[in-house]
Amino acid sequence: MYVDNGARTLEDLLNAKDKEYGRKVSDAQKLAIKYHKEMDLMIPRSEVEEFEKLIKNALNKVDPTLGFAIMGSYRRGEYVSSDIDMVVWHKSFPKRDREDKSKKGGYAIDSLMGKVMNALIREGLIQEDQLFSRGEKKVLALTRLPQPNSIHRQIDIRLCPLESLPYMLLGNTGDDTLMKTLRYRAIQKGWVLNEYAMGERVEGSQGVWVADGKEIIVHSEKEIFEKLELPYLEPTMRSLHKYRHILQIR
Repeated sequence: MYVDNGARTLEDLLNAKDKEYGRKVSDAQKLAIKYHKEMDLMIPRSEVEEFEKLIKNALNKVDPTLGFAIMGSYRRGEYVSSDIDMVVWHKSFPKRDREDKSKKGGYAIDSLMGKVMNALIREGLIQEDQLFSRGEKKVLALTRLPQPNSIHRQIDIRLCPLESLPYMLLGNTGDDTLMKTLRYRAIQKGWVLNEYAMGERVEGSQGVWVADGKEIIVHSEKEIFEKLELPYLEPTMRSLHKYRHILQIR
């Protein structure tokens, strides 16, 4: 649509006024356009380690009981990551609200997400005008080390209820082939597995989900593997070339 209405370059979109090219270019889109070259660069493990230290320090200052982990390829022990995929948990958020629907307007300053974001903004890890989205349970933003000439990276921040934490860590650590294997194994047992729960399948017009009251409660990722009757893989063993022979994947 942008092209049909005369846009020819990313600069055209970056500088677009109102609906100059048929439809408005959102602030989030302009942010992505402005920093897309930096966002395309892979992140060395050493840099993610530095982020991890700074994030831990920032969260400890506002609430030492806040827990967090950086997931994805970093948690698998790989040398590079495409972004920083972060999960946060706290005792004040033990269970997910099955009826919860995100409200428009973003997170409240005095909410759990507000506390997390205020901590990161205060330490200079995130700028308030560099957020792609600002939901109550998930925020997508740009981040950079507070050093001269540091590169902008994408960071995804999720809040996770304690009851779902093992599933969240497993699902977002990956890798993709492992999760396909585990989900298929769950299907064979009549279950559905996602990043929030595992249990009896319910199918409907909105897709497939875990039946209310039929969740399989676990307290660790290891228990999920045990329920699926598969050998447990430590996070650093969850890259295909490491576990292929263990799970006998061709």
